[in-house]
Amino acid sequence: MIPSQPTLPHVEGYSPHEDIEISKKFPHCCDFHAETIKVLEEWFKNDFPQFTKEEEDAYKPWFRKSDFKSLPLKIVTQLSYTEYFIRNKISSNNWLNDIRHYIDYNIACFGMPALGYMLYIHMVKYYLQNVDKEIVVEKRNIIITYLDNKLKPQIENIVNKEKNRF
Repeated sequence: MIPSQPTLPHVEGYSPHEDIEISKKFPHCCDFHAETIKVLEEWFKNDFPQFTKEEEDAYKPWFRKSDFKSLPLKIVTQLSYTEYFIRNKISSNNWLNDIRHYIDYNIACFGMPALGYMLYIHMVKYYLQNVDKEIVVEKRNIIITYLDNKLKPQIENIVNKEKNRF
């Protein structure tokens, strides 16, 4: 097991919102973040973890749910950092590589096994599709496609690449 690591926004001046007073209430600062933390806490309480039989056999000797009690806050915090990062990098020349690398960095920060990373990806995708409408549609769709590929099992990605070669 590789424990999860703290994540940083990696863009100077991070704040969940432009209004400092609203930001102080994070994650209960706005409807989006408040609903996100509520959903994540319910997921953690009722559905975490959802191991396959093989994972359960592998993780049973060391797994304690209490070790992951801060996971809902970690996910919503990483989501907020990612929102800020995307907003600040979307207009740069190297926007796609910067954003992809930052998303990959966030996934790596979940540790190994990367418990919770799929919810992080789903939340970033939801943010792009439903919350931040200021991002140009083409760029938004490119990022969403990247996120979708992160959700697919790796073997499926390899098979699809091989199919496209022929």
